[in-house]
Parts: sequence; C-alpha cells; structure tokens
Amino acid sequence: MHEDRERIISERVNTHLQALANAIASFGTSLVDSGLGIPVRITDEPSNLQISIKNHDDAYPHTAKSIARRIKRSQNWVAKSVRKLGLIGDPKYHSKIGGYKAPLHRYSPACVDRLIQEVSANPSFDPYST
Repeated sequence: MHEDRERIISERVNTHLQALANAIASFGTSLVDSGLGIPVRITDEPSNLQISIKNHDDAYPHTAKSIARRIKRSQNWVAKSVRKLGLIGDPKYHSKIGGYKAPLHRYSPACVDRLIQEVSANPSFDPYST
C-alpha cells in the first residue's frame, strides 16, 4: 500500500513537471520590442532553436542626407518631413542610435518610398507649415 501511494504521487508529480516543461518549451518572446528584436524560443532540442538577427545597416541603410540627394530636397526638409508624417519612432521607417553626442537617425527603404509617395501625390508638401 505504501508503494502504491509513492507510485501515485510520483506519477502525478511527473505529470505536472512534464506539463510545466511543455509550457516552457512552447513559450516564445522577443527580447526587444522593435523590428530588430531577437526572437527567443525556449526548448531542449537544439534543432528547434532558430535565431534571426537583422543587420541594422541592411534594415536602415539611409540617412537624411542620402534621402535628400535622392529626392532632390534638403537634409533638413527630409528630417522635418519624417517628423511631420509621424514616421519617427516607427520601426518600419526609422531607427535612432544613441551613444553619440547627438543620436544618429537612420531610415528604412520603406521611409524613402513613403517620402517619394508624398512628394509625388502632393508636390507642394511643406513640412515647415503648421
């Protein structure tokens, strides 16, 4: 009878531990809330671990100066337009890199496309107007 109780308790504990292990193994999260975050999945099988790290320079290859040359506007016009259109802070369009005297702002190809679209649709677009 004593052995039966130990076996029943052991089986139940093992069932709960297995359920906990399965919950942990199926858990997935992102370490950073941005387009450059590293997706993480906890598992005991190395073949299931997939980490995808984006190259920041590939994701945000443009500066305000390079965009300005491309759309034939000034660097200040680009910076002001990006702010006015609400693209600043949106990881789809913009990335801010700290650690310098002034933060560096980098822009994605989608940001360039959005600015070109705005200039095409509204040639008189003026980011300086209120």
